[in-house]
Amino acid sequence: MIVAKTTRLFIRQFHYADLEEFAKILGDPEVMRFSLNGTKTRIETREFIEKCLETYQACDFGIWAVERREDQQLLGYCGLVPQKVEGERFMELGYRLGVSFWGKGYATEAATIVRDYALFRLKLPYLISIIEGENIASWRVAEKIGMRYERDSTFGGKAVRIYSRGRK
Repeated sequence: MIVAKTTRLFIRQFHYADLEEFAKILGDPEVMRFSLNGTKTRIETREFIEKCLETYQACDFGIWAVERREDQQLLGYCGLVPQKVEGERFMELGYRLGVSFWGKGYATEAATIVRDYALFRLKLPYLISIIEGENIASWRVAEKIGMRYERDSTFGGKAVRIYSRGRK
């Protein structure tokens, strides 16, 4: 099911047919360099997809597949996930794309449409992105979609930067 679309992308629900291509993305050490848990195996990727499917049934949000419209190529993911930071719960906008899709504006395009979904469809007053301190490319995506650096924090035992949009 397509959740949203841009001129170049579909933001859609994951399905099991994505497993092989998605496992390549999540198994790439360069893609997962800033992930709390490192690379994922094929089994872990399947479990990730299963969790996404469960979330779609229970909620009006989730982690969605990012697919290029012109050739239906799976690029990675972008979506919304509740997170607990410093004892408070927030909705996080997160994104991760395969290396060959970096630097082409896809992450910004996907994050923009997911941001709009959160703000206008879900009516969320406040959104965050949790970004590791060294992940400068992700800072730039957050800034391009109107998020601002809010503070340094710790998440999953790692030093991170919190970017936000809106008011708590």
